[in-house]
Amino acid sequence: MHFRLPLAVTLILVAATTAVGVDQAGACSCAPLDPRDRLAEGDPAVLGEVVARRAIDPAGYEYTVRVEDAFNATLGAEIVIDAGSMSAACGFTWRVGQRVGAFLHREAGEWTTNLCSLIAPAELRRALEPYPRARGHGRVALLAGGSFTKSRLMALDRRGRVLGYGLGAGDVSDISVCPGSRRSVELVRSRASTDVVAVRDLRTLRIVHSRRAPKDTGELRCANRAGTSLFAAGIRYTRASPQGRVRVVRLTRRTPIVLATVPGDTVALARGTAYVADSTQILEIDLSHGGVRSLAHFPNAGSLAPSPDGARLAVSAARHGVRVIELATGRVIGSAPAGQPLWSSPNRLLVRGVGRPRLYDSDLRPLRRLPTFRVGSQALLGDLVFGVDGRRLVSLDLQRARRALVGLLPDQNTFALEAVPGAPLLRTRRAAPAGTARCRDQPS
Repeated sequence: MHFRLPLAVTLILVAATTAVGVDQAGACSCAPLDPRDRLAEGDPAVLGEVVARRAIDPAGYEYTVRVEDAFNATLGAEIVIDAGSMSAACGFTWRVGQRVGAFLHREAGEWTTNLCSLIAPAELRRALEPYPRARGHGRVALLAGGSFTKSRLMALDRRGRVLGYGLGAGDVSDISVCPGSRRSVELVRSRASTDVVAVRDLRTLRIVHSRRAPKDTGELRCANRAGTSLFAAGIRYTRASPQGRVRVVRLTRRTPIVLATVPGDTVALARGTAYVADSTQILEIDLSHGGVRSLAHFPNAGSLAPSPDGARLAVSAARHGVRVIELATGRVIGSAPAGQPLWSSPNRLLVRGVGRPRLYDSDLRPLRRLPTFRVGSQALLGDLVFGVDGRRLVSLDLQRARRALVGLLPDQNTFALEAVPGAPLLRTRRAAPAGTARCRDQPS
């Protein structure tokens, strides 16, 4: 696993990925927010059919929508929505007869919306469905972290079924499973000046203890079974360091201890070592004392992947492709097209980039080509790579070269996925998380 940009940057998406079935004026960047969260926070929304459209200026329209359902507001049988100017960055148009969904804003006594607040009708309906009840018992295979109303973690079995919900405020953006797979550590984003790192018991999903982490933290590493030896890394961009500076810290019960601060914009935490890439080289930081040494010259690396046995480091850059560095000697070997590297074993490397992913040996000799596998978060469990694509949990079998749909997650706000080796047995109460949105007002 590696970390390159802050979560707030990586979550900025083009709004067209959210607004389905609309004509868009131009570029519009929106920070996505789960419709469950918006409904739970009281944002008004409407589901209905466009029955009329009227031009209100040369590039703007207002729409009359026959209300099928209203949420967090009483809207009546029909509602007039001011869509603003089509020439604006977040302008859009609807067609008469189109079934639409949108979150609404009240401005000067009128209902308005924009491209960032549109939602597919099916997604709005799905946001009202209750979370599935947790099974409460089973072998944990995966941890899915994100924002799930009043929960922020889901424990899943190999079939994608929810075994339990990990309660807590904030959003989980990274997960590290501790050695022994009895505890895990989660990075919790909040609006406070610092983030929180929480240690969770995987047999009960209860929080054991938590520690403060610097606000720019992007990656965690749990180094012992009890979850008391914790390391974190983050990247900070300032006017003085526009290319980025990486800070590696040890998280203590009080104040984080800074081990090293070096130039860089890519970092990966491994067992006992942090690897950092800047514009010219790869640096190695010893987590026991913070010592820094140059490992290899490799310009503009975008991905770093330490091998499970700690013997090699896979490095990827757009111009130079994927290379493997022997850590004992610093020798750079092999060459493969650029992509995101993931070690499936000490001698097998999966590279997922443009086109179909490929499996290589440790010297980057090609072994086989695999089916297309486009996902966000991914996690390796044995010969299976699991990935999240919206609400879809999918898998890629590296031995059989088969892709499969494992199941549908109850929420699309999954930011982190981590495998749990050893499959610890979870025993907890069979229940759905509190706070599931049920906020519907029928039109009068």
